Amino acid sequence: MQAESAKWHVVEWSPEEKCFHIQTLREALAENLGAFLEDRTTSYHPLGLFASHLEASKACALLQRIRDARECE
Repeated sequence: MQAESAKWHVVEWSPEEKCFHIQTLREALAENLGAFLEDRTTSYHPLGLFASHLEASKACALLQRIRDARECE
């Protein structure tokens, strides 16, 4: 599972910071587990899981356009 989790990428969104973040599934799970063990919150919410960084980047670009359009309304 560890090698496989390094291949997948997660697009996350922070409503507080109004920004997106891309990281590997392994990194995202490690961050969330660390937050749980340390009894702290994380502001990022997973929006999608992608087979490559390129796919995640494309999705992120689309989501950024949606966010930007909302801010212009």
